[in-house]
Amino acid sequence: MRKSLLVIYFVSMNYQLFPVSPELRPWIRYFWSYDGFGDGRLHIRSFADPYPRLIFQDTREYAPVVDQARGVMPVAYLSGMDTRPTSAYWNRQFSHFGVSFYPHALPVFFGISATELVNEMPALSDVDRRGMTSRLADARNHRERVTLLSRYFLERIQTPDAVIQEVFDRNTLVLEGLKGIAASHRLSLRQVQRRFKDQVGVSVRTYLKLQRFEQVLQQLSGARFGDLTRIAFEAGYADQPHFNREFAAFSGLTPYQFLREQTMGSESASFIYAGDDVVSIQV
Repeated sequence: MRKSLLVIYFVSMNYQLFPVSPELRPWIRYFWSYDGFGDGRLHIRSFADPYPRLIFQDTREYAPVVDQARGVMPVAYLSGMDTRPTSAYWNRQFSHFGVSFYPHALPVFFGISATELVNEMPALSDVDRRGMTSRLADARNHRERVTLLSRYFLERIQTPDAVIQEVFDRNTLVLEGLKGIAASHRLSLRQVQRRFKDQVGVSVRTYLKLQRFEQVLQQLSGARFGDLTRIAFEAGYADQPHFNREFAAFSGLTPYQFLREQTMGSESASFIYAGDDVVSIQV
């Protein structure tokens, strides 16, 4: 069967970041919005990501996200820490709003073990019954959504795990740093590691791999093929094959394939491409 060709014309794609109030900064990195106006289909590849998210999509006027594995996504949903790549599609125009959390934030705001949400995307209504999805839909604009969610999270803050909060406040995940925190709380290193997995969702070792992958993604922005060996070495990979295997496990692409791809936009570890059947784009 002959594949049809589709040309899309994008008028604009607008990505914005919104600041976080001081009271929420220990757990929220930023609020964001992404709006696109045009025709056609977009393909979004989400790579492994150490930062959970809350995502709201305006489906009253725009088409919803269609996840390759899950189908049409809920109007508002949580995305726990991701350790594997996924694909989704947006049709025509879209308007999205979201929250980027620090890795240990989900138990603080939702009172659940982070391990339950690793690689999961439950509807917000499944973990909260306060009608926030409808309130986000009724908001007049993204700034009003920032205000709504800021109040919502301030009301929901639960006492954080003091040990894990200290780990992230001090930004120390090296062995000696963890041993020092464990000793100050009269805990064993193994006890701290278990609490880390419960509060973050993955082991310290896996988290460090995800963190290194995120740093590599940032370095690949604007990099050339000849830079890959240097990037792998500076990131601490034993050799190029090790770098290639881990990058592919987290992204579904080799580093060379990633550099060849032409993205239209991104948010955290998610990258937007023209749909698989799109042959030309005008921005």
